[in-house]
Amino acid sequence: MFSVIDVFRILGGLLLLNSVFSWWFTSSTTWGYEGRYLDTQYYKFQYNTFPKGQIELTIDELMLYNGSDPGLPIYIAIYHKIYDVSASRSLYTAPLGRYSMMAGKESARMLATACIGKNDELTSDLRGLDEEYAMGEIFKWQSYYEGKSKYWQVGYLKDGDEVWKDKEIPSPCTKPLKIPQNVGSLQ
Repeated sequence: MFSVIDVFRILGGLLLLNSVFSWWFTSSTTWGYEGRYLDTQYYKFQYNTFPKGQIELTIDELMLYNGSDPGLPIYIAIYHKIYDVSASRSLYTAPLGRYSMMAGKESARMLATACIGKNDELTSDLRGLDEEYAMGEIFKWQSYYEGKSKYWQVGYLKDGDEVWKDKEIPSPCTKPLKIPQNVGSLQ
């Protein structure tokens, strides 16, 4: 007859054996997996937002999550959906981060037009663009962030469209960046 302690010993031994084999074959105790389920920030977020599971931020609140405070996660928004990109802090933090201009901002228009470096492109305002094409590009980027195991959606913008309704349409982009077809190159 097995006691409770014996069951724990067997399970512990199996976990140890799994970790040893994993280290032997992949130099990682988790078989090479480095996604959100091993990230303590993911569980902290899940705990803090339980039972709702999502947060709602205004544009002004989103700006606080730009990477300047190491104690806060880094969020980006793409057409009202907010994603945690803290796993790639070096890419999204100024001054050296290649994508630091997106941190703490709504980036839908910039991603749809590939116009990097124009501040008026950091908005969800799609006026003046081919809306079908722009929404297709936005959907590709949202799918990219939702498909990566190290990023996850944390919530939505409360006032995404209200901010720009009274503003002028952003000027056309004259020098869009050539983005490769394989969006997966963004780490």
